[in-house]
Amino acid sequence: MFLCEAQSYAHRAEFGSPPTAVYSYCLLRANMEKPVKQKLLEILQDLGEAELKLFHWYLQNPELLDGFGAIKKCSLQRADRVDTVEVMVEEYTSDHVIDVTNLILKKMKITEGEDLDVFDLKKYSASEEALLRLLPVVKASNKVLLGGCNLSERSCEAFFSVLSSPSCQVRELDLSENILQNSGVKLLSFGLTSPHCRLEILRLSNCNLSGDSFKPLSSVLMSPSCQVRELDLSNNNLQDSGLKLVVPALGSPHCKLENLRLRDCNLSEESCEVLASVLSLQTSSLREMDLRNNEMQDSGWKLASAALESPDCTLEIFREPDGVRWLKPGLRKYSCQLTIDTNTVNTFLKLTDNQRKVIIAPQEMLYRDHPDRFILPQLLCREGLTGRCYWEVEWTGGVHIAASYKGIKRTGDIGLCWFGWNAQSWSLKCSDGGYSVWDDFRETAIPSSPVSNRVAVYMDWPAGTLSFYEVFSNTLIQIHTINTTFTEPLYPGFMLQPVSSASLCLI
Repeated sequence: MFLCEAQSYAHRAEFGSPPTAVYSYCLLRANMEKPVKQKLLEILQDLGEAELKLFHWYLQNPELLDGFGAIKKCSLQRADRVDTVEVMVEEYTSDHVIDVTNLILKKMKITEGEDLDVFDLKKYSASEEALLRLLPVVKASNKVLLGGCNLSERSCEAFFSVLSSPSCQVRELDLSENILQNSGVKLLSFGLTSPHCRLEILRLSNCNLSGDSFKPLSSVLMSPSCQVRELDLSNNNLQDSGLKLVVPALGSPHCKLENLRLRDCNLSEESCEVLASVLSLQTSSLREMDLRNNEMQDSGWKLASAALESPDCTLEIFREPDGVRWLKPGLRKYSCQLTIDTNTVNTFLKLTDNQRKVIIAPQEMLYRDHPDRFILPQLLCREGLTGRCYWEVEWTGGVHIAASYKGIKRTGDIGLCWFGWNAQSWSLKCSDGGYSVWDDFRETAIPSSPVSNRVAVYMDWPAGTLSFYEVFSNTLIQIHTINTTFTEPLYPGFMLQPVSSASLCLI
């Protein structure tokens, strides 16, 4: 079985010869000639649901097809990938099928590896009319960017139906810099309370909102079904009266809000007194708050500071006029949020849990070709890190937790691709049998057995150190520190052995 062959990489006692079969197999696949229908089906199978809906939208619009004929909407309504292939083959000649497909993918920017889990309206047309036409695509996207797109409360009404839909996949919504007004937020709130709504991040900065907007939002945040954990209301005229409306929600045991941004919201000392009563509650889930550019006076900030000293205060990051106050203890104050770069994921790896977890796939995945994709069962995150950064990973089976320069090889000589086997990358190999560190093809065995399946990584880029820790009962137990000199940003990554998994932890 190819999967077993592809994953039987090892060195010395545990590792055998490098998996050259992977490289040979990939070359073979790349050179195989396939019938038009099969080629087209493979392309469509590689598209996500949002991408497929957008692909259909292009097929129906003749002005976007550069002279090729459009397909009637009724022919594509409820069409799956196989149906789409049949309709296209019937409509176009064999040569034109591929030409039309490549044209649409180029317009969608799929050929550049862009992830259409992120929907950005400005790439199509920054208008309400375009948004309403593309709602099926929006509904299937994870991240929706609509900032500064001339939207009104009419769009909020449309989003009520989107967020209430059982098929809605939207987890992040940016409506900043649109004239939504209080009436629009009220309509949006109805969708946020739907048991089908999965939204976690909502940005409403500079949307011409006043204090009355807080009343429906407060009801939303107290709803057991609401999943919102980050809310940005900056640059709105909320005033003290508006903040008072939301305070009951912040103390509610049902409220999941972790990050509240109220920058430049015309708040005064009175708001500090109200917030102080919430910050000292054990029931509050808040981890980060931004109150910069508000006229709270020294006395107001003193009230807030006193609440931060409470042993029950859950806040970890507090943004105030003097800068950022880190309340999270130890290395966790350097925590960074990471996202997996889907263009780097090997075809025998599968992403789950909103693309935060990677497992060995039961069969080869149909990912589109990309020059950044690894020939080994590896991946990188999108974020290039410098400075001081901290992240945590949960693992099972056998996993290499790595940090790499972006220029590491993706194909060719296995030693130049493998995390820790070159001067471009460093890794900690984790397994039930123990740990070992790989640095420039040198292995350092760690004489201890794992007591936890959660590992923390702390990078001090200026100092040239990369440290690994076990996370056990909220305590960090040092495993090993690599000392070197970094010359480029580092990208976190994973390599998986058979029957393994790795997850990026939310801290």
